Amino acid sequence: MVPSFAPFTNIIKLSVDIGRSIISGHDAFPEMVLELLYDFSRHWSFMMLTLNSDSTRVSLDLVGDDQTNGNRNPYLNLLQLTNEHSFLQQIIIAVSASHMCNLSRSWLGPNSYEREEAPKKLLMDALVAKQKGLQMMPDALRNIDTIGADVILATVLFLINSELIESGWQSWRPHLEGAKKLLNMIEPYTGSDTTLRDYIVADCYVYCTLSLSFNPSQPGTQAASFAPSQVKATLSRTNNSFFCCPPEVLDILRETAQLLHAEAQGNVSSNEALIEFTNLLDRVQRLDVLKWAKDRMPDASKAALWSSARTGSAHRLATCLYIIQAAPALRARMPDQVPKTLIQDLYETLLPQPDEDPNFKATGWPTFIYGTTATTPESRAWVMDRLKAVAQINPWGFLYSAIDTLQILWKHENGDDGCMNWLQKLKDLNVDFLMV
Repeated sequence: MVPSFAPFTNIIKLSVDIGRSIISGHDAFPEMVLELLYDFSRHWSFMMLTLNSDSTRVSLDLVGDDQTNGNRNPYLNLLQLTNEHSFLQQIIIAVSASHMCNLSRSWLGPNSYEREEAPKKLLMDALVAKQKGLQMMPDALRNIDTIGADVILATVLFLINSELIESGWQSWRPHLEGAKKLLNMIEPYTGSDTTLRDYIVADCYVYCTLSLSFNPSQPGTQAASFAPSQVKATLSRTNNSFFCCPPEVLDILRETAQLLHAEAQGNVSSNEALIEFTNLLDRVQRLDVLKWAKDRMPDASKAALWSSARTGSAHRLATCLYIIQAAPALRARMPDQVPKTLIQDLYETLLPQPDEDPNFKATGWPTFIYGTTATTPESRAWVMDRLKAVAQINPWGFLYSAIDTLQILWKHENGDDGCMNWLQKLKDLNVDFLMV
């Protein structure tokens, strides 16, 4: 018997209603949208050529390298299913249109952090396709046994990605909650190939962890797939993940965010929290990233091993700084040289990594953390240039939102020593977004 999907379909209905309200300002669909839909129905081969072109580009953003140890990118397999599942087709079209929209928006100048206006046609293409896909999802959920849970899970993941490509602001949250509900509702996967679901679970776990790091709060639905023992095994099987971060670092980051929330709610005392923050900092500092990189890619070339170790080290150092920034009581009890050394180490870890490195796109979050410590015009300019370079390779909206957010934080900085409690500042300013 298929479990009730009412909570999930309610989330979908909310998203559809929002999309309908946006479009309702028009007496009719713009001619360009009608032409697009006409082309989709009359010229399937042309549509698939366009869809495959940019969707393949998007799928490359979701893994570290398209070919690792001969393994095919699991997300590319989804393109073969778009003819069979219209809801998946429409969501991938929406993701691709948003992606193309970002690619087409050039910076106004080499020193500018503003971009050209978005092409209206691509924006409408993305909106119409997303709404059509959302309208189809309730029926897909009712037929999950026939369609297959992994296809629907992948569609929900692409809904999250659609929002992250657009901006990274709050609209991804309902879809992430829906994904966790769906993971709890379906039976454990017993097929011979678990690759696709492993990557879906891994990506959702990364998104959940980083969402908590930006907004320590009640984590919402607890997915059984995120239990420490299960998620560790899953992450070990997804060593080509786009984020290129040691699982232990993600664990510590998640525990830190949960501790921040528990302290804010009065569930732990300040002294208890201080002890736990100290332990978390000690754990992440002692992590052997080189061993993780070697275990992750045992047959890797020297260059690939260097890339993984450097990127993993950047995440480790950024997490050290995150803990110090988020826990002022801990910062007050340590020598000034400790955070200064961490800041310099993070900069020196990021600096030599070339933008052609396949893991360069995974350094957005460490770069943002370093940006929260930047106090000079030169260091801030370097941060902005690096984020622009990452966005050039990986044109997802959360990177542009990160640029905007850092400018807000810098505007409101008040003589911090590079360890501002930016989490509190964002909360005070009612700024809420996610970057990965």
